[in-house]
Amino acid sequence: MSADAPNPVQFATQDSGLECLNCGYNLTGLIENRCPECGTAFDPVELRRLCGPEPTWATPWDEPGRKDRFLATWTLASLKPRLLARTFPRQHNPIAATSYALCCYFLAACAFLFPTVLLGLTLDQPPRGFFQGCLGVALSAIVAAWVCEIAIASSLAALVPPTRVGKAFQFWRGLTRYAAGFLIPTGACGGLALFGFVAASESTNKELASWILGVPLLGAAAVFLWWCRALWRLVWCRGRLGSPRVLASFSIPLLGVGAILLGVFLAVLLFAFCAFGGVS
Repeated sequence: MSADAPNPVQFATQDSGLECLNCGYNLTGLIENRCPECGTAFDPVELRRLCGPEPTWATPWDEPGRKDRFLATWTLASLKPRLLARTFPRQHNPIAATSYALCCYFLAACAFLFPTVLLGLTLDQPPRGFFQGCLGVALSAIVAAWVCEIAIASSLAALVPPTRVGKAFQFWRGLTRYAAGFLIPTGACGGLALFGFVAASESTNKELASWILGVPLLGAAAVFLWWCRALWRLVWCRGRLGSPRVLASFSIPLLGVGAILLGVFLAVLLFAFCAFGGVS
């Protein structure tokens, strides 16, 4: 080969690292901004941001100047989980995700404590340690939710490698943090259920009592199924083809039920300690 002959290696197309947001197809070397595998159109500039090695914003919560950033993020994670999964970057900001989850924990505790405090104020003589016990129940739910998020992220990282991502646990942990908003309606249903339980025990109308207690419990069950459905959409949208996504989907409600049992166990312990352990 002469010195002036072109080196074939020089003409090899360098891998851009860009993958389709829908199916994970490698988009290197395409002329048209459309995935040839699934037909999804893409914006190369936005795709480079999402697939780049540097941390970038993942949700409206990451926009400090936006006034509706919490509501917009909650709506995105709760009502549009597929869109959240498709646009979640390779490297997100874990501090922003953690701050959003902490905000959700605080609002969930408030949603639970508001009806329970009203209940305590309406009682002629609240049980000993009632208000401290309610606070312990709220803290137990937060701890159980935190453990559940880590367990689900670990399970998904082991079973379902995500597309466009190298660090699977970090990716799934970020998405589970943004799914913490489901704890807010769950807390509200829990507080109303406790309120309804006391009201039902003092009511002579059994049918009305069953409705007062049953509606919040049905609401909590509906929120649980809603949460499972959102996480299933995350898994099926970003899990790689060929990975055991069905098994991963089954693990989500199982871990959720385990977290509920853990929360109930911790709540009973703390409530009993407040009632009988000398807390007045």
